[in-house]
Amino acid sequence: MSPKEIREVKGKNGEPIIDVVKIIDLAVRSGKRSKYATGILMDTYGNKYTFNCWDETLSLKMQDMYQVKELVGEVAGNTNIYNDNFQVVIDKMNTEITIDSSIFLQTPYNATEIWSDVNSLIHTKTSEKAHAVLNMILTSKEGLFKRFLEEFSAKSHHDNVRHGLLAHTAKMINIGSVIEGQHPNLFKTQDQIDLFYIGLLVHDIGKTLEMYNGQYMANSFVSHRFLGAELVTEVKTQIVDTYSEEWFYQLIAIILQHHGHFEERPRTPMALLIHYIDSFEAQLTNLDEKVQESDDTPVINSVFGDDYLHLTKATF
Repeated sequence: MSPKEIREVKGKNGEPIIDVVKIIDLAVRSGKRSKYATGILMDTYGNKYTFNCWDETLSLKMQDMYQVKELVGEVAGNTNIYNDNFQVVIDKMNTEITIDSSIFLQTPYNATEIWSDVNSLIHTKTSEKAHAVLNMILTSKEGLFKRFLEEFSAKSHHDNVRHGLLAHTAKMINIGSVIEGQHPNLFKTQDQIDLFYIGLLVHDIGKTLEMYNGQYMANSFVSHRFLGAELVTEVKTQIVDTYSEEWFYQLIAIILQHHGHFEERPRTPMALLIHYIDSFEAQLTNLDEKVQESDDTPVINSVFGDDYLHLTKATF
């Protein structure tokens, strides 16, 4: 039986289980006699359970795999229920079977609808040469566009779900379109408008190489900003021929500097503007997610200016 089935029939302690799971959090700790793994696993229904693995050899193997790639496999073990706390004890894990990891990716987003809206807005706001440049960037690597539609926006925090990168980008573009209408002095030429919308669309494109389904890849230590700039540089000649060398480097500045004071400070007005939009959208989505998680009227329980809010029940 799966953990879900056992819980639904109020299974007892020690019930045998076998199920396909994804390990989403794992730490190896030292016990009295040996090391053991503990963490959180997720089944294909999106249910999450605390787990323990008392086998030191298996625990260390799981840790090694978890650190470099998605840890997905078929586990066998039993249940451990104590004081109504449901846990899974893993005795074996088969990671050799072929599993499409997307079966674990719960998401509130419809990528087809989001991309249709984004594509329509971009084509309305930008020039024909902007459309050509975007097509060059999004097809510069095999499978890149698909990864852009599928990838998480982050491993944790805002939009850490399937299609999260696309959703975050789309929300930024929608915010940007409002700003364009309210502050026309920031967009004096069509080339500047093109730079703005292309910059919004590809500012996080490096996340398609930094992560895979929300898990950081081996080269993630250089950050998605560098990976994104490197990716766009592959079509530098075509971009320079279409616009200019300065325009190209303005785009690179957006990709490298959109994190603001957290990383490299913005050095152009457009990089600063997109940093503002990026930060604003991320904080709004984080607040939205926290409010959804709260069953009662929430109040903010954090120091003003914190990026990640902790919401508690309101008391009146």
